[in-house]
Amino acid sequence: MLQRAIDYFRRGRPSQGPRRHVVEIAKIVCPIVLSFGVTALLALWLTEAFHSIQESEPAADETENVAGNLLDAKASASTEVFLGRYSTKWGNVELARGNPNREGVRVVEFEVAGLMRGSRDAIVHFERELDRYRNRLQQAMNEIARSSSEEELSDPQTISLRQRIRDRLNGLFGANTFDEVVFSNFRVYDL
Repeated sequence: MLQRAIDYFRRGRPSQGPRRHVVEIAKIVCPIVLSFGVTALLALWLTEAFHSIQESEPAADETENVAGNLLDAKASASTEVFLGRYSTKWGNVELARGNPNREGVRVVEFEVAGLMRGSRDAIVHFERELDRYRNRLQQAMNEIARSSSEEELSDPQTISLRQRIRDRLNGLFGANTFDEVVFSNFRVYDL
């Protein structure tokens, strides 16, 4: 199509008048512009940016208490919010090799999500703000895993461990943000 336009301008058609030139150019340019326009709109619609444009952005003072609005707008169903993958190791390899009775290095790996209630907008806002808490979350998960007893780590339902994590997260976010904490993957092993 582009080659046709180039050939047209090289040959020229003075006998057909200026109107004919405009019509020929429009026949070439309009399909190109139309295809780019449709492609751009489709790409915009498929991205999350289009959907976030339609939602109203929260005010700056609402970011102080990330979970504050969640309690005001209780929803009937819980929403699962992924909080991250965590891996914690502790122990001393040299002592474990020197003493066969020593456990050595303990590794705890888990993926954790929190169940929370609230409006869709409040939960989306919370997930956006969650990135600001990554280091504090990592520290909290490390401390909880390292201070856990053998019974807590070997419990197949991990009830007390999940309760400790939920209480710590609710303290971190300043409200009763999470109703429950669940693991999608939980593994404990010794090296």
